Amino acid sequence: MLKDRLLDLIIPVLPKNDLSHLVGRLVHRPLPWVLGQKSAELFARYYKINMDEAERPLSQYATIGDLFTRKLRPGARPLGGGPALHC
Repeated sequence: MLKDRLLDLIIPVLPKNDLSHLVGRLVHRPLPWVLGQKSAELFARYYKINMDEAERPLSQYATIGDLFTRKLRPGARPLGGGPALHC
């Protein structure tokens, strides 16, 4: 509809590197603890993040950026062992 058409016109001309940098700064910006933790919880729920793989519990992530760049617990996603890919 109109919104979709407008986005189709605007997105190709946006300065993507600048926007990416801005968003990166915003998601790592410290917030009051309750707001930061709540935003991380909402982000995890919306994107269905498997917190069983995370090194720390969800309550210990203060920002969306902290959650997004979280470390996984050892062995959470082992490398190798699957079928070899041949191109």
